[in-house]
Amino acid sequence: MSKRRDAPYILGHGLGWLKIKCAARDEFAIIGWTDPAGNHERLGSLLLGYYDSQGNLRYAGRVCTGSPAPYCAI
Repeated sequence: MSKRRDAPYILGHGLGWLKIKCAARDEFAIIGWTDPAGNHERLGSLLLGYYDSQGNLRYAGRVCTGSPAPYCAI
């Protein structure tokens, strides 16, 4: 499931959510995390990395954990 970037998150509602089929796949390593923002108590975002063709670990970006809060700082 994906949420439109410009759509607000509304608890219990599917507004702004899209069902997307994944055509391309890849594997990422969790290389860290961010501190929670605002009134969140656990994780902010997971930091992801991948190995390039030379075997070097490269930063790929960050993603929401979806737990426990439904949003994060990206």
